[in-house]
Amino acid sequence: MIDHLARIFLLFSSDLIIIPLVVIGLIWLNRETFYHATCLILFSMLVNVALKNTFQIPLSPALGKIGYAFPSGHMQFVTVLYAWLALRVKNFWLTMAIVIVLIGVALSLIHFGYHNLYDVVAAVFFAVILIGLYYLADLRWQDSVPWLILLFASLLLIYIVLTSEQIAAHVWMAYYGLWGLISAEKIANRRVVALLRSHKLLATLLCFLAIALISTFFHVVLGQGSPAYLYQLQWLLIGFVLPCVNFCTTGLINRFTRVRQTGP
Repeated sequence: MIDHLARIFLLFSSDLIIIPLVVIGLIWLNRETFYHATCLILFSMLVNVALKNTFQIPLSPALGKIGYAFPSGHMQFVTVLYAWLALRVKNFWLTMAIVIVLIGVALSLIHFGYHNLYDVVAAVFFAVILIGLYYLADLRWQDSVPWLILLFASLLLIYIVLTSEQIAAHVWMAYYGLWGLISAEKIANRRVVALLRSHKLLATLLCFLAIALISTFFHVVLGQGSPAYLYQLQWLLIGFVLPCVNFCTTGLINRFTRVRQTGP
């Protein structure tokens, strides 16, 4: 019973929840909030690996895995995402639900022996600091924040390369994803976005289709056995797709409508 409950809580840190949440949030809910949330997620992944390489506290031998445990990557990841949403949405019931989810994820990580209490608490600590710094930077230097993120992400990548024997695939995923996301946002930010429900529905379908096609292409052409810095280039494209799909969808629909109106 406890194992099943713990697995349910850990789903909130899995791709099955995170990717659909980000896509739906960008298209249907609040574009700005989820754009910043995605930037924070990806940047936090780089920060976490840099912290792990700095402290070099190994994972529990019982896990049979090579790597570092402190601070917990999963806990830092979910704290950054859900705490940012709680900060921006400011809804009491949502905040309470997020608190329950974060406590559940923390206890689940400890329950399965993935991390101890110190790993989890440290992850929350660094996540809160990261959110605070990002929030203050966005208030004071809004136009410069994207470029600062890319600058510090590049510096973190250099540090990780210098301090790692083998660079984890999610490091490249986060770095490429940031470049794709921020570059596309600069292009799409002041353009028309999908506002009608039908436009949003089409944008959602196209976004998931694009992600599936990009992933399939890289899997077939390169294969998972290829170097991570090549295979994870798919996230440069996926990151680029996320902000662009709204205005691309609206543009396609408007063009199709004009063609029909001027047709025979």
